[in-house]
Amino acid sequence: MKSYIFLVLVAFLVNADLYMHAPPGNNNRNRERKNNRNNANRLFDSQNNGQGGYPYRGDPSLVGEADPVVYYHGSYLNIEWTNQHACGPNPDVHCELVIQFAIDAGDNNQYTSMPGLRDGYPTGHCTDTRGSANDNDAASCEGTTCDATCNATQAGHWVARQFQSVNQNNKQRAGTNTIPDPTQQGSTNLAGKTAAERNAFYRAASSTARVERNTGTFDYGVEFGMHEDNKWYERCAHSERNKGLFTIDQKLNRNDARATRQNPNGNRRGLECPEEAHYYPYWTPSPWYDIAVLVSNTSYCSYFQENSQNVVAYGQCLCPFLDADDIQSARNTAGHLCPIDKTKCEQYGYTWQEVAAKTNVAPDCRYHSFGRDNHLGNTLEVDENGVPITPKNGEEPKTAKYQWKVPDWIPNDSKLVIRLRYNMSTNDYPSHQFAEASGTLGVGVDANTNCPWYSGSTACSDGNPDCATGTGDNNAFSCGTALTANAIPLYNRPYVNLFDEPATRSFALSLAINTHQTGRTFQDRSYVFKVQNKPASVPAGATITNLGVRGRRGNIVQSYPAVEYDFTPTISKCSPGDYLHIQLHGSDFNAQRNANNGEGWEYSDRHNLVQMSERGMNYPMHHSQFDMFSTLEEQQKWAWVGQKPALCDTSIQDDNNGNQNKYQNCGKLNMAPNRFPLNPEEGLYRCHSKSTFNYASTRNNNFSNRSHKAALVGSNKDDDDEEDNTDAAVVGSMAAVLGVSLIGLGAAVYMKSKGIACFAAGASAGGGGGGGVVTAI
Repeated sequence: MKSYIFLVLVAFLVNADLYMHAPPGNNNRNRERKNNRNNANRLFDSQNNGQGGYPYRGDPSLVGEADPVVYYHGSYLNIEWTNQHACGPNPDVHCELVIQFAIDAGDNNQYTSMPGLRDGYPTGHCTDTRGSANDNDAASCEGTTCDATCNATQAGHWVARQFQSVNQNNKQRAGTNTIPDPTQQGSTNLAGKTAAERNAFYRAASSTARVERNTGTFDYGVEFGMHEDNKWYERCAHSERNKGLFTIDQKLNRNDARATRQNPNGNRRGLECPEEAHYYPYWTPSPWYDIAVLVSNTSYCSYFQENSQNVVAYGQCLCPFLDADDIQSARNTAGHLCPIDKTKCEQYGYTWQEVAAKTNVAPDCRYHSFGRDNHLGNTLEVDENGVPITPKNGEEPKTAKYQWKVPDWIPNDSKLVIRLRYNMSTNDYPSHQFAEASGTLGVGVDANTNCPWYSGSTACSDGNPDCATGTGDNNAFSCGTALTANAIPLYNRPYVNLFDEPATRSFALSLAINTHQTGRTFQDRSYVFKVQNKPASVPAGATITNLGVRGRRGNIVQSYPAVEYDFTPTISKCSPGDYLHIQLHGSDFNAQRNANNGEGWEYSDRHNLVQMSERGMNYPMHHSQFDMFSTLEEQQKWAWVGQKPALCDTSIQDDNNGNQNKYQNCGKLNMAPNRFPLNPEEGLYRCHSKSTFNYASTRNNNFSNRSHKAALVGSNKDDDDEEDNTDAAVVGSMAAVLGVSLIGLGAAVYMKSKGIACFAAGASAGGGGGGGVVTAI
């Protein structure tokens, strides 16, 4: 470990929201059908507006498990976000955006960093979910009588599981209460539990893992969302905080790692450790793997890359009391918190453990795209020198994004979550000097420049360096109360006099500088998804691009600061021999929106894919003109998204008489599954020609209200990475990975677009090895 007292990146931040759009960020939501989230403290400290975030997506009838999308090893995933107060080479700000992920590959897997990772899933009875916004009214399918057939198709209406924990929104579908605090071992539900019993509840290896709250009533572990686990939070709560950090005039009211300048009282959000969440790179082993650091100044890249836990071993003290059944009592007996430096650890007679570098691959570091202030919208891409790239004629503006290649070393069928943190620094303090000199740490602003009313003297009986030394109201201090040519005041919301004039001829101006907020970290996190081995039929060296959907139900004002529906990426590129992996994921837990503000069932979003002759059109092509898919079967597969005509009410031909909210209205995709296709391999297609085709979702493409269109652009592998928005003469031909087509190998497909033929003859999905028959898209 380098040093435990050193200044880190996020010491100086200003108020700026951050929202992840792809994969959808939860912003601490789960299954509430509301504009605003229920609980800002459910999983992590986002500091974002309560209206942000996306509801849980997936099959709501499953018991104690997720219904996640799957990304294959080596595939490319667009991570997209908006941040409110600019980033990149904008001279108004100094910023960094840190992208990370965590893994649950099972308790005994060396790569597992977050055992028990989950969003929070119900385990109770099946219920009719058509009712009011956020409760389960008694209806035709509630209780044990219908549990065996908790299936919307069989029930003839939408269904969902109940949360049954006493402490988890009983009789509601939301599942938004914070997981119980493992450090409060005297509380009703954890009283008298051993460490092993606590671990079983938090790991929730089965849906029946529970603790009794009152006689005959229980809390079920799997029903509570959990990213960081109980062992991580217990270490945080019983370890020393870093007392070398710059806190200006904020008084930190705890000695442990739960207290930071942003969180001086050590308040709890999920089981995250506030100190780790608010500083990067962190000085003790963290559960997060680094993907990338996007910056406004690339001169700092070497520092971030050289100090990433991906490539550097960091140490921690193995304090025996952290493994006790009653940690607080054992710590009280020891008489101290767990130290965070090696010397002190060994003085206590404890073992110092060096934790190896995670991957030996440094995170990517590059400029963040150029964004403007006070704006949640698109950004300008920049070149390697930070110069904004002028968009080509007809080129679309772009959401801030990072294209992540899913690492091959992640264990098959692992559960993952992505974290974004948005860091903005003011240049009023030398906050980044620590990164400006190679091999040095702690050379920027640190604890030595904190307000002098805080003292580490022996007068502080508990060793807290933030005890007041003033008299009277115990808040006397001297923090540079005047603005001078050589100094600035270091206290909250100061009034400053710019002119050296007597008080009779001048007055002080108020500065909206909040020392609590200038130390804020904003973050968002994805829902849980899975990573799996790519199918054996995909040849080595082939590129897989993930195509999904983003957006939330509602018009542009109602969905804000989330976004309306779109495909992601909007413009996909696919070279011959490469693959496109299509997965559509929908929710039943949107805020109630009726026609024009959201089509189909009032709480849902669903998506399909039909071909358009050009993106300026809004009527889809007739199937006889389809060039995207070579067979009627494949055309219907993506147009109908799993709905069976025999089960649909085909008499519905308009939106009158409540038809939008009728379950059997297949025209609105109301009977479509939440995740399509159910077998992820059925969404994997191989590209065969340099070509372009356009497509849309019929449900969400509501002209003059919202657009839900996209295009696939064929390209050569040596083409540059610029997106093309033109309509090509030849429309795309791709082959399905699975053998779902009735066409045999060697079949020729005549491309009807503008009379030009394109053939996909003799090309199987596996390149001749394993399996699929040829279809064209």
